[in-house]
Amino acid sequence: MRWIAFCLFAFVSLVLDVSAGNILVLADVRPSFVAVLAVFIALFAPRLSALWACWILGLLVDLNTWMMHGPDRAGPLLGAYALGFAFGAILLLQLRPMLFRRRALTLAVMTFLFVAAAGLIVVAIYAAHGWYPREELHWAQLGTGRELLRRLGIAAYSALLALLLARALVWSLPLWAFRAPSQRAAARR
Repeated sequence: MRWIAFCLFAFVSLVLDVSAGNILVLADVRPSFVAVLAVFIALFAPRLSALWACWILGLLVDLNTWMMHGPDRAGPLLGAYALGFAFGAILLLQLRPMLFRRRALTLAVMTFLFVAAAGLIVVAIYAAHGWYPREELHWAQLGTGRELLRRLGIAAYSALLALLLARALVWSLPLWAFRAPSQRAAARR
């Protein structure tokens, strides 16, 4: 995997999350461009590269949460999204051999699964963080169940976004230079 391509795509997806994410908000649910990129990488990159890339993307989202929630809210809590994205990547890596990876529907369904799994981890970490004295979560009034439902909405919205971005991401595959372990071993000979 070319890490230069990763840096470029990560920057663009993060900027789109911050800028276009504010335009695409529906009932407090916004799609995640970064999650779509993480799923794309988890589907095609070598195992270790996919885990590192998803962890880094999650950390970028963690650093971005301060701007999205404001200074008077809980955040940035470093590690919640990083662990959530890593968990989602592990889940996708287990399913990857059974998938038709170049299909738009595969990217959409796996994005839903990835964002739902990552959201579950993030909500659990933030809920545990809310137990600390004088720490109030911005969704404390709604409750954890409503926040989990909102996260499912984010997963569905991100899956729709993945359907739209799938063709462009698959088109960009040569830029990434993803290779399977057997291809790397053959190149060394």
